[in-house]
Amino acid sequence: VYRVLRPAAPPLPPKAPSSMLETVAAMTSPNSIEFLTACAERVGPIFRLPMPLLRPLIVVVEPKVARAVLDNPSHSKPLFMYAASESVAGNVSTIFSARDHSAGSKWQWARKATAKAFHPSHVHAMNVSCAECYTRWMDETLAPAAANGHPLKMCDELLLTTIQFICDAAFGYQLARDEAEAVLHDTQVALEVSFRVFALVPFSETFWWAFAKGRAHRVASRRLLAFSAKMLEAYRSLPDGRKAQMNGTLI
Repeated sequence: VYRVLRPAAPPLPPKAPSSMLETVAAMTSPNSIEFLTACAERVGPIFRLPMPLLRPLIVVVEPKVARAVLDNPSHSKPLFMYAASESVAGNVSTIFSARDHSAGSKWQWARKATAKAFHPSHVHAMNVSCAECYTRWMDETLAPAAANGHPLKMCDELLLTTIQFICDAAFGYQLARDEAEAVLHDTQVALEVSFRVFALVPFSETFWWAFAKGRAHRVASRRLLAFSAKMLEAYRSLPDGRKAQMNGTLI
């Protein structure tokens, strides 16, 4: 009888100082970043989270180590983590979730198409659109609020204005404020559930209908898809000259 000795597996990083239930609660709460930062301060920049997963979930806080991992061609994106973003995009592979980076792959095709948007001429056009959008916001929102002594939630205001700018610069779509508020709300709901629930809790995406956040995610995702279709139709109805000017910024 011969006993085959396999090489020992490399040691795992230290475990975060929290139970599995505490970790799940923290990672699905608005304070997930603070939780990870506190763990790094206590056990070091590389640690594993006690999660109900078949494989250990390793968190890397050190930028140099994270870059080395991401730059290594032998490392692939874990599908159970990154595929969660696909539900926001209509269950199709995106530039974030695609795992195959070889020549001719969907990822390379999407990345090459996106790169056109950063041509200097298009960046200049987007800068002009950005200036116009924020000037309009200052005239219509900021100045009246300042004159009347009315406080503004600047973070919300800047997010809304940024969404309006993106829609205008990329699609020539004039996004009304109420539409921008709805898009921002639905995007926050869809992304929060995708990355804080579906990506971390096994089978939660399969049984989305069984809990409130899963149902809210489905409603928000469908509204976002409907809005995207509406904006794309508006873009298609633009004059050819206008579309030609925006061809490189459509990402």
